[in-house]
Amino acid sequence: CLVRNELRQYAEALLDCTRAMELLPLDARSRATRCRSLRMLDRLEEALNDCSEATRLRESYTWAKNERIAVLI
Repeated sequence: CLVRNELRQYAEALLDCTRAMELLPLDARSRATRCRSLRMLDRLEEALNDCSEATRLRESYTWAKNERIAVLI
């Protein structure tokens, strides 16, 4: 899902990240990456939920915290 985000294919990235989260539900990276996809698709409430959950799963995850800030701005 990270590659599709980098290619700005946000809808596809969202699907990929959701699938990754199904396979690895405790993976903070997939959740933070899905947060970015949701943010870029202007689905901000869902994005905020994913970023919050990513930081809950891995408190020291700076990228997830930065994504959360970007959602709130």
